[in-house]
Amino acid sequence: MDHLISTAAPELQRAANRGGGVGSAALPRGADATVAAVERRIEFVTRMPLAGQESFQITQSSAGLDSGDHFDYL
Repeated sequence: MDHLISTAAPELQRAANRGGGVGSAALPRGADATVAAVERRIEFVTRMPLAGQESFQITQSSAGLDSGDHFDYL
């Protein structure tokens, strides 16, 4: 987990739809060997080809902020 966060850190940008202290970034497909290995594991477990999956979305929130229960729709 720490590796994914540190890989995304340079790309984190403040989310437009949230208050202060929230940032998000998408990791490029196969950004490095660790990201590629996690993607392959997800592909294996879900039986969904990588071509049908979105890139990792890393979100960083300040302490005390909560997005609440929600669903992300396409």
